[in-house]
Amino acid sequence: MKKSITFLLILITLSAFTQEIEKISNIEKDIVREQTIIIEPYMKLSNGAFFMSLTLVSDNPYVDYVKGFDFEWGYRYQLKVKETIFANPPQDVSDRTFELIEVVLQTPSLEEFEMILINEFYLSNPKEESISKIKTGLYRYHDTMEFNVPPKLRAEFDRKMKRKIFCKGHFVFDKHGKINLVRIE
Repeated sequence: MKKSITFLLILITLSAFTQEIEKISNIEKDIVREQTIIIEPYMKLSNGAFFMSLTLVSDNPYVDYVKGFDFEWGYRYQLKVKETIFANPPQDVSDRTFELIEVVLQTPSLEEFEMILINEFYLSNPKEESISKIKTGLYRYHDTMEFNVPPKLRAEFDRKMKRKIFCKGHFVFDKHGKINLVRIE
Protein backbone atom coordinates (compact mmCIF):
# COMPACT_ATOMS: atom_id res chain seq x y z
CA MET A 1 0.00 0.00 0.00
CA LYS A 2 2.85 2.36 0.89
CA LYS A 3 4.51 1.61 -2.46
CA SER A 4 1.28 2.41 -4.32
CA ILE A 5 0.82 5.71 -2.49
CA THR A 6 4.48 6.63 -3.05
CA PHE A 7 4.20 5.71 -6.72
CA LEU A 8 0.98 7.73 -7.05
CA LEU A 9 2.62 10.77 -5.39
CA ILE A 10 5.59 10.49 -7.74
CA LEU A 11 3.24 10.34 -10.76
CA ILE A 12 1.25 13.38 -9.57
CA THR A 13 4.46 15.34 -8.92
CA LEU A 14 5.89 14.34 -12.29
CA SER A 15 2.65 15.31 -14.04
CA ALA A 16 2.58 18.71 -12.33
CA PHE A 17 6.26 19.27 -13.19
CA THR A 18 5.62 18.33 -16.85
CA GLN A 19 2.72 20.81 -17.04
CA GLU A 20 4.93 23.59 -15.66
CA ILE A 21 7.65 22.78 -18.21
CA GLU A 22 5.05 22.97 -21.01
CA LYS A 23 3.82 26.37 -19.75
CA ILE A 24 7.37 27.74 -19.66
CA SER A 25 8.22 26.37 -23.11
CA ASN A 26 5.04 27.90 -24.58
CA ILE A 27 6.06 31.30 -23.22
CA GLU A 28 9.55 30.95 -24.67
CA LYS A 29 8.45 30.38 -28.30
CA ASP A 30 8.53 33.10 -30.96
CA ILE A 31 5.17 34.05 -32.43
CA VAL A 32 5.04 34.08 -36.24
CA ARG A 33 1.97 35.28 -38.11
CA GLU A 34 0.90 36.82 -41.40
CA GLN A 35 -0.91 40.11 -41.60
CA THR A 36 -1.81 42.87 -44.02
CA ILE A 37 -0.54 46.39 -43.32
CA ILE A 38 -0.80 49.81 -44.97
CA ILE A 39 2.34 51.86 -45.68
CA GLU A 40 1.83 55.59 -46.20
CA PRO A 41 3.40 57.39 -49.21
CA TYR A 42 5.88 59.28 -47.02
CA MET A 43 8.25 58.58 -44.13
CA LYS A 44 8.63 60.15 -40.67
CA LEU A 45 11.58 61.38 -38.67
CA SER A 46 12.46 58.88 -35.97
CA ASN A 47 14.96 59.24 -33.12
CA GLY A 48 17.33 56.37 -32.52
CA ALA A 49 19.68 56.09 -29.57
CA PHE A 50 22.36 58.26 -31.18
CA PHE A 51 20.89 59.39 -34.48
CA MET A 52 17.78 60.39 -36.36
CA SER A 53 16.52 58.60 -39.44
CA LEU A 54 13.48 58.40 -41.68
CA THR A 55 11.26 55.37 -41.14
CA LEU A 56 8.08 53.94 -42.65
CA VAL A 57 4.66 55.18 -41.54
CA SER A 58 2.12 52.38 -41.12
CA ASP A 59 -1.25 51.57 -39.61
CA ASN A 60 0.70 49.12 -37.42
CA PRO A 61 2.63 51.15 -34.81
CA TYR A 62 5.43 48.56 -34.62
CA VAL A 63 6.36 48.80 -38.31
CA ASP A 64 9.26 51.08 -39.18
CA TYR A 65 11.06 48.72 -41.59
CA VAL A 66 9.96 45.74 -43.70
CA LYS A 67 12.69 43.35 -44.88
CA GLY A 68 12.53 42.83 -48.64
CA PHE A 69 10.33 45.89 -49.28
CA ASP A 70 11.54 48.69 -51.56
CA PHE A 71 9.68 51.84 -50.51
CA GLU A 72 9.06 54.47 -53.15
CA TRP A 73 7.94 57.95 -52.11
CA GLY A 74 4.50 58.99 -53.32
CA TYR A 75 2.85 55.56 -53.24
CA ARG A 76 0.53 54.09 -50.62
CA TYR A 77 1.04 50.36 -50.24
CA GLN A 78 -0.96 47.46 -48.92
CA LEU A 79 1.50 44.73 -47.96
CA LYS A 80 1.15 41.15 -46.84
CA VAL A 81 3.92 40.58 -44.29
CA LYS A 82 5.24 37.93 -41.94
CA GLU A 83 5.56 39.31 -38.41
CA THR A 84 7.87 37.55 -35.97
CA ILE A 85 7.57 38.46 -32.29
CA PHE A 86 10.60 37.16 -30.43
CA ALA A 87 10.16 35.49 -27.07
CA ASN A 88 13.63 36.60 -25.95
CA PRO A 89 14.69 39.63 -28.03
CA PRO A 90 18.03 41.35 -27.53
CA GLN A 91 17.71 44.40 -25.29
CA ASP A 92 18.95 46.90 -27.87
CA VAL A 93 16.53 46.08 -30.73
CA SER A 94 12.81 45.66 -31.33
CA ASP A 95 11.04 42.56 -30.12
CA ARG A 96 9.60 41.99 -33.61
CA THR A 97 10.50 41.95 -37.28
CA PHE A 98 8.48 42.25 -40.47
CA GLU A 99 9.28 40.54 -43.77
CA LEU A 100 7.53 41.17 -47.08
CA ILE A 101 5.45 38.32 -48.48
CA GLU A 102 3.83 40.33 -51.29
CA VAL A 103 2.81 43.82 -52.38
CA VAL A 104 -0.97 43.53 -52.56
CA LEU A 105 -1.64 47.08 -53.78
CA GLN A 106 0.43 50.13 -54.78
CA THR A 107 -1.43 53.37 -55.56
CA PRO A 108 -0.05 56.85 -56.27
CA SER A 109 -0.85 59.62 -53.80
CA LEU A 110 -1.02 63.36 -54.41
CA GLU A 111 -1.98 64.27 -50.84
CA GLU A 112 -0.07 66.73 -48.69
CA PHE A 113 2.04 65.45 -45.81
CA GLU A 114 4.08 67.10 -43.10
CA MET A 115 7.45 66.20 -41.70
CA ILE A 116 9.73 67.55 -39.00
CA LEU A 117 12.91 68.97 -40.52
CA ILE A 118 16.15 69.41 -38.62
CA ASN A 119 19.57 69.71 -40.16
CA GLU A 120 21.56 67.15 -38.19
CA PHE A 121 22.00 63.40 -38.41
CA TYR A 122 23.69 62.51 -35.18
CA LEU A 123 22.64 63.90 -31.84
CA SER A 124 26.14 63.24 -30.51
CA ASN A 125 27.76 65.15 -33.38
CA PRO A 126 25.70 68.25 -34.22
CA LYS A 127 28.13 69.24 -37.01
CA GLU A 128 26.89 66.37 -39.18
CA GLU A 129 24.13 67.55 -41.52
CA SER A 130 21.09 65.60 -42.64
CA ILE A 131 19.99 68.06 -45.33
CA SER A 132 22.27 68.44 -48.32
CA LYS A 133 21.86 70.77 -51.26
CA ILE A 134 22.05 68.87 -54.56
CA LYS A 135 21.58 71.95 -56.75
CA THR A 136 19.64 75.20 -56.60
CA GLY A 137 16.22 74.41 -55.17
CA LEU A 138 16.81 70.64 -54.88
CA TYR A 139 17.70 69.09 -51.51
CA ARG A 140 18.18 65.60 -50.04
CA TYR A 141 17.02 64.73 -46.51
CA HIS A 142 18.67 61.84 -44.61
CA ASP A 143 19.98 60.41 -47.88
CA THR A 144 16.42 59.19 -48.47
CA MET A 145 14.11 61.98 -49.61
CA GLU A 146 14.77 64.40 -52.47
CA PHE A 147 12.58 67.49 -52.55
CA ASN A 148 12.24 70.81 -54.31
CA VAL A 149 12.08 74.14 -52.48
CA PRO A 150 10.38 76.88 -54.52
CA PRO A 151 12.17 80.24 -54.89
CA LYS A 152 9.76 82.03 -52.50
CA LEU A 153 10.68 79.64 -49.63
CA ARG A 154 14.43 79.16 -50.24
CA ALA A 155 15.76 82.04 -48.13
CA GLU A 156 13.63 81.08 -45.10
CA PHE A 157 14.39 77.38 -45.56
CA ASP A 158 18.15 77.94 -45.86
CA ARG A 159 18.16 80.22 -42.80
CA LYS A 160 16.36 77.66 -40.63
CA MET A 161 18.59 74.80 -41.78
CA LYS A 162 21.81 76.78 -41.16
CA ARG A 163 20.64 77.61 -37.63
CA LYS A 164 19.64 73.95 -37.06
CA ILE A 165 16.10 74.96 -36.10
CA PHE A 166 13.41 72.27 -35.90
CA CYS A 167 10.58 73.18 -38.22
CA LYS A 168 7.61 71.51 -39.84
CA GLY A 169 7.70 71.19 -43.61
CA HIS A 170 4.52 70.64 -45.58
CA PHE A 171 5.07 68.73 -48.82
CA VAL A 172 3.06 67.53 -51.82
CA PHE A 173 3.75 65.02 -54.56
CA ASP A 174 3.37 66.31 -58.11
CA LYS A 175 1.99 64.17 -60.93
CA HIS A 176 5.54 62.97 -61.75
CA GLY A 177 6.14 61.74 -58.18
CA LYS A 178 8.50 64.58 -57.25
CA ILE A 179 8.24 66.00 -53.72
CA ASN A 180 7.72 69.74 -53.36
CA LEU A 181 7.90 71.86 -50.21
CA VAL A 182 4.80 74.09 -50.07
CA ARG A 183 5.16 75.72 -46.65
CA ILE A 184 7.31 75.86 -43.52
CA GLU A 185 6.12 76.32 -39.95
